[in-house]
Amino acid sequence: ASASAGGRIDGDLGAAGHGTDMSALFGGSTRRFECQLQGTVLAGDVPALRTYLAALLHPRERPVAYRESVFLLAAQAQVSKIGQVPLHVRTYMHARSRQRDSPYRLRYSAVPFGKDVSPTSVVHLIDVSVDRSIGEFLTHLGYSKAFDFYREGIMFTGRDFTVSVTQLKRLGEISPVALTPDTWIVDLTSVTTDDKRAATSEAMAQFARDLLPVVELKKIDQRQLAKEAEAIS
Repeated sequence: ASASAGGRIDGDLGAAGHGTDMSALFGGSTRRFECQLQGTVLAGDVPALRTYLAALLHPRERPVAYRESVFLLAAQAQVSKIGQVPLHVRTYMHARSRQRDSPYRLRYSAVPFGKDVSPTSVVHLIDVSVDRSIGEFLTHLGYSKAFDFYREGIMFTGRDFTVSVTQLKRLGEISPVALTPDTWIVDLTSVTTDDKRAATSEAMAQFARDLLPVVELKKIDQRQLAKEAEAIS
């Protein structure tokens, strides 16, 4: 972040940490949402899944690997780690996985208020490119790093969907270590706007039904997901 942006972000983030709209932090006026479904497959079923994806999506395929650091407000970190909405700093490892001109992304996602009637999980998403000083910047604003995890695998993009087939890994002394070598996590996501999220969710649910012979994709329990990520860090 530049010095000029830093002043603007500093004020907005301080307020956002106390429950205001985080979109002001990132300077965007368009509210974006991410629809999500998730499941698991055994390693032996990954080739079949790739065949299904090739037939249904005609996707672009590329490797993906990233380290994700989860930041919480330091004053609240020991009070309720799961109750907070954290900031995620994602660092892409493969050159082909890097977004725009920086491998570093700052991500914020929160479950929208209201009754959940969508066939998919839906979160309010903000995802922006940042530089390597982001960790130091967040610390200056009162955040502290709670834990890290690592994901590595393959990403498929086609139509309006992204499917990632990855392993969740613990950061080891030499290289990341897969926690369950025989199991892969399948994430189906699509970024959309408020007026299109109902249609996007329905389209994703239909696509998930088409994948049922090889993987069952379900709505994500955000609190359980946070607990599991923290447990392996």
